[in-house]
Amino acid sequence: MPDYVFLLESRLTPDQRRVVSRLQGLAQQMEVNIYLVGGAIRDLICGQPIRDLDFAVEGNALRIVKELEPEETESVEIDENLRSAEVVFRSGVLAEISSARSEIFPRPGDKPEIRPGSIFDDLRRRDFSVNAIALSLNPASRGLLLDPANGLADIEKREIRTLTTHSFTNDPLRILRIIRFSSRLGFKPDERTSGLLDIAIERKLYGTISGAGLGREMKELAREAKPIGVLKKWEERGVISVIHPNLARRHPDHSGLAQLIKMRDLLADYGWRGNLFVAVMHYVLRRLKGRERSTAVGNFGLRAAEVAELFDLEGEAQRVAKMLLGPKTSQLRPCYQYLETVPIGLLTFVLCEFGQVKVQSKIRNHLLKHRLFQRELPVVELEGYGIPRGPRFDQILKEFFFQALETKKRSKNEQSKLLRKIAGVPEPKKARKRPPKEKEKAKLKTRAVAQKAAGAKAARTLAAPSAHMPVPGSPAGEPRARPEAAPATRAEPKPKPAAPVRSPTKSAAHKPRARRPRARPRLPAKSLGSTIRHRAKQTRRGKQRQESKKRH
Repeated sequence: MPDYVFLLESRLTPDQRRVVSRLQGLAQQMEVNIYLVGGAIRDLICGQPIRDLDFAVEGNALRIVKELEPEETESVEIDENLRSAEVVFRSGVLAEISSARSEIFPRPGDKPEIRPGSIFDDLRRRDFSVNAIALSLNPASRGLLLDPANGLADIEKREIRTLTTHSFTNDPLRILRIIRFSSRLGFKPDERTSGLLDIAIERKLYGTISGAGLGREMKELAREAKPIGVLKKWEERGVISVIHPNLARRHPDHSGLAQLIKMRDLLADYGWRGNLFVAVMHYVLRRLKGRERSTAVGNFGLRAAEVAELFDLEGEAQRVAKMLLGPKTSQLRPCYQYLETVPIGLLTFVLCEFGQVKVQSKIRNHLLKHRLFQRELPVVELEGYGIPRGPRFDQILKEFFFQALETKKRSKNEQSKLLRKIAGVPEPKKARKRPPKEKEKAKLKTRAVAQKAAGAKAARTLAAPSAHMPVPGSPAGEPRARPEAAPATRAEPKPKPAAPVRSPTKSAAHKPRARRPRARPRLPAKSLGSTIRHRAKQTRRGKQRQESKKRH
C-alpha cells in the first residue's frame, strides 16, 4: 500500500497533486468515497506520463463539482444523465469527475440502463482490464489498490483484454480506443480480444459510432504524444474512414502535424501547454475539400463555438502574423500586451505556418524569454522594502518588468537599483572608504618609521666599544678593563654579545670591504623622501667617523 502512495506523490505534477488534494478534501467534507481510476492508474503503474485525472465518486459527483470556486476552474462541462463533469482547472489540469455506476444492456448493442453503483460495479463496466483499476483516496484506506479484473497481470504481460465478449458490440468506439492504446503503450490485444476486434472491423461496427463519442476520441487523439502513429494504425486497420470516407484515400497531412508536435514539445519544455485540438484537426482534415471538411466536422458532434474556431483558424493566424509584422507591435511593451491576449495554441500554430523572422522572433521571445522573466519578478524584495500588496504593488512590478526588458537590466545589482528607483526607495548609505592616496601614505609612513628604527639600532651596535679592542695609549695587546657592574635589583636578560671587531690591517685599510647597497624604496611624496634621505646620509657620516677613529 505505501508503494502506490509513493507513486502517486512522486509521479504527479505539482498542479495535479493540488487537484487531487482539493477533491479529496471536498469528498471528505461531504462524507463520500472518492477513487482515482482508469487511465491515470494505468499510466501510473506503466511509467507513462499522466495526462489527465479520472475520479469515481460513490455518490453524486456533481455535488463536489459545484463546490469548486469559479476562480479555480477554466471550463466545466456537465452531463446530468451520467452525473459526471469534465473540469479544466486554471493550472491546465484536466479532470473527469463521475459518479460510480453500473450499466446493464438489455441486448448487445442497445443503449444501456444506467444505475448508481459501487466502485466495483463501476470498474466492471469499463472497456479493458488495464483501465479497470482504482486507487482509494479515502482517509481510512488511502493507497489501497482495487483490481477486480486482474488488470495488473495484463499490464505485466503487456496485453489488452476486454471484460466481455460483447465489448465492441455494446460500444463500437472501443475499436478506435484499443488501437490507440496499442500504439501508445506498445501493448497487444490478447488472443480472444484480437479475434473479437477482427470480427468487429469486418462487420464495420465503427460506422455506428455516435458523433459525441467520435468527438471525444478526436480530443484524445490531440492529447497524444505521437498522434501520427495512431493515425497510421487507424489507416492500416481501415477504420480512419469513420472520420470521412475520402480520408483513407487522401490521408492526413503528416508533415504539418509532425511540425506542430515538434513545436508543442519545445514549448512544453518551458512549461507552456496550450489546447491544440483545433490545430491537430486542421492537419488531419487539411487535404479534404471544403464540403468534405464540413461533413467531417459535423460528424464530431462539437459545440458551435468549437466548429467556428476550427473553420476560422487560418484567418485568425493570418491576423496575428499581420499584427506582428505591422508598426503597432514594433515596441516591446505593446507587442507583449498584444501577445498576452492570444492563446498559446494559436501561437503554436502561427509558429508552424509563418516563417517570417519578425513573427518567429517576437513569439519566441514572448514565450521563451519574457514570460519566463515574469515568473522571476522580485516580489519578496519589494515586500522587504515595506510596500504592502495592492494596486500600487502590482503597478510597481509591472513597470519594473517592462523597464528591465527595455533597458536590458540583467544583473541582480542593476535590477535592484531599478526596483528601488521605481518604488521610490532611497539607496542605502555606503560606508566611507579611505581614499587610496591616504592608504599609500600610511603604508609609506609605517615603512619609514621601521627603517629609522633599524638604522638607529645598527648605529648603536657599531658605536658600542668591544672588550677585545686595545685602549688608545696603552701597551699593545693590553685589553680594555671592564667596568664593574652596578648591583642589579632585578635579574634582566643578558644581551647577546656583539661580534668582535678585528683591527684593520694595511691591506684592509687600503681596500675597504665592499658592502651591498640597500634598495631604496620609491617615495612618491617629495618632503617625506627628502627627510628619509637626509637621515640616512647622517647615519653614513656617523659610521665613517667611527671607522676613522678606530684606525687612528
